[in-house]
Amino acid sequence: MAGKYQEIMTALESAIVSGRLAPGERIPSERDLATTFNCHRSTVAHALSELTDRKLIVRKIGSGTFVADGKWTVGLPARMRQIVPKPTPYQQAVEKALAKSPEAPWQHLENGDAPLSWLPQGQIGTLSWDAVFAEAADGDQLGLWALREAIAEDLRQRYHFHLSPNEVLITSGTQQAIFLITHGFLNPGDAVAIEAPSYFYCLPIFQAAGLRLIPIRMEAEGPSIDDLSQAVRRTRIRMLFLNPIFQNPTGILTSVRRRNEIIHLCNRYQIPIFEDDASARLPFSDKALTSPIKASPLAGQMLYAGSISKYMGPSIRIGWLIGPAHLVRALAHFRHETDTGLSALPQYIVRDYLTADLAAQVTRLQQHTVNALGQFSDFMKARFPTLHPLAAQGGFYLYYRWPKKKRPQYEATLQALLDDHIIVAEGRHFGDDLPAMRLNFTHFRSR
Repeated sequence: MAGKYQEIMTALESAIVSGRLAPGERIPSERDLATTFNCHRSTVAHALSELTDRKLIVRKIGSGTFVADGKWTVGLPARMRQIVPKPTPYQQAVEKALAKSPEAPWQHLENGDAPLSWLPQGQIGTLSWDAVFAEAADGDQLGLWALREAIAEDLRQRYHFHLSPNEVLITSGTQQAIFLITHGFLNPGDAVAIEAPSYFYCLPIFQAAGLRLIPIRMEAEGPSIDDLSQAVRRTRIRMLFLNPIFQNPTGILTSVRRRNEIIHLCNRYQIPIFEDDASARLPFSDKALTSPIKASPLAGQMLYAGSISKYMGPSIRIGWLIGPAHLVRALAHFRHETDTGLSALPQYIVRDYLTADLAAQVTRLQQHTVNALGQFSDFMKARFPTLHPLAAQGGFYLYYRWPKKKRPQYEATLQALLDDHIIVAEGRHFGDDLPAMRLNFTHFRSR
């Protein structure tokens, strides 16, 4: 039984090192392992004895066998386990299906970005290397001046913002903007309000900063004003994080009425708003109101984040944070002290793109998006006639939700899609306590 003994050893060690079995977690009994591996209990006992000698597990008389605590080479510390959670049953089923049929025509609708074929085509414009090197040597901590000018002008034309380039901080995307705010502006233990569900829950930044997340339910008109009102009465909310235009994952567009209610409440309680505007150029209809909350004359304390990634792809991670000049300057200094800053080259590329190519690319993306939405909607109506998404009005995603009592139907839908070689993102990753799934319809291909 030497081969079986080694098989048990390898399987348990792999589960421990990968974190699937966490430090302190109880492992299956000898009897259960013998059944799983179809061997005698003495073979299991031999394997467990070897793992005990190697300090990977500990055996406690009367309690069972557990993964050893306190070894940095085994699993992850408790704080990291919150950031890198164990795979869910669905994720395990996906891994198993991919391993079993790697050549199948898998459709990755859990993806967050547009297909590569939709991204900008052609050549990047000519650049002066002397200018790039000079900017790298002498550049402002806020970012490339020419790019900040281009962003300020773009926002002036689209939303009538009146900005100085000194109010624009170039970032490596929205996640860096959130990192700078959560680590440079907020303190561990601070309470922040976040839409639920929201892609913000996917980001480990909040947990790493030690913040308390206060969920605000998403409704048809946007974040629940009742939830937000109750939250500000119960605790001191240091900041409200919003994604009001084609919210990720629901695609919901927050109504004008709800925006005004949120502004009024936040002004009353002096709560700053962090607004993420990543997909405003991707409406399903020209009738959608895509101006941000910051454009409202009633808006008070605001930080506004934008990004080019939805339009240029994930390879160009450039975004911006708009705020009072003294605050963005302080955040730029904080970044300079804790990071190496930004490369000048992608900033030049985005500057040229904003001033020359963006309008044509947006038109192209909008056409692709509407066509893909129609194809995917037809597929879902035929495949699941009684299933309807939330009322998305733009972006790349559709979001489906079930009541708690209908979890079996939800799980059956996940399995049916997996049988169709379609992978989705579970709602739990977005902080949803109901059975739900997000599908990026731009990656769907009809057969």
